[in-house]
Amino acid sequence: MYASYIQAAILGLIQGLTEFLPISSTGHLVIGRDLLGWPDQGLEFDMVMHFATLFAVIIYFWSDWKEFYLALVSKSKTKASFEHQLLFKYILIATIPAILGALLMKDIAEGIARETVYVASALIAVGILFIVIEKIAKPKRNLSKVTIWDTISVGIAQAAAVIPGVSRSGATISAGIYQGLKRDQAAKFSFLIGAPTILMAGGYSLLQVISSPPANMDITVLVIAFTTAFISGYIAIKFMLDFLKTHSLIPFAIYRIILGAILIGINIFHVRLPWLS
Repeated sequence: MYASYIQAAILGLIQGLTEFLPISSTGHLVIGRDLLGWPDQGLEFDMVMHFATLFAVIIYFWSDWKEFYLALVSKSKTKASFEHQLLFKYILIATIPAILGALLMKDIAEGIARETVYVASALIAVGILFIVIEKIAKPKRNLSKVTIWDTISVGIAQAAAVIPGVSRSGATISAGIYQGLKRDQAAKFSFLIGAPTILMAGGYSLLQVISSPPANMDITVLVIAFTTAFISGYIAIKFMLDFLKTHSLIPFAIYRIILGAILIGINIFHVRLPWLS
């Protein structure tokens, strides 16, 4: 039982950190389970962790969500009100490609793409993409200057992130940077547009749990997973916004490439980890 609690804490930590760091949450969960030899925790576990990271986005950006609400219900025609209304619309627009991507690539994302070698390949490919974008992009604009074309570009990137190993935050942040948004502003836009997507993923898992209730559901395990995912997610958001004010995505690119190469090496040479023997 205590082993299950430790697993829940570790997986919650991985989910919270990697949902917002550009290194792929789904990819790391797949890798973590494979390398540690842990079984899949079930739909209810995935549901709880999705809602935990959603809660982190809501709490961290509470003032922004409040401003969006006030702008939508207000009859005021101020510039600030208009900008908040427009940004909220862009958040919703950027969600549309994610929905289409999830529907079109559902079988691939839940099937062969979850195998470690494919996750590793995606980690390397997107890591290289980070480096290319950092070399050619000229990030200068603030979020108040985001355009519909920025939104479409970031939305398409979010759709591609359905594939494990790509990273929703990594794809959307790099797309924002490529479009000319400042790095920290691109990260903020990425996290804001992620809220509806995470909500839908959590809602989808919830519907599956309701339709096929698990025989045994350990509430303590779920509470531990939720708590660790929420706390680590909140910390990861703050870290990324601060980090990208003065740094690029290159360190994450290097991490992704090294990790992907190690995983492919393990797969090619059939390395057997001692705890899985």
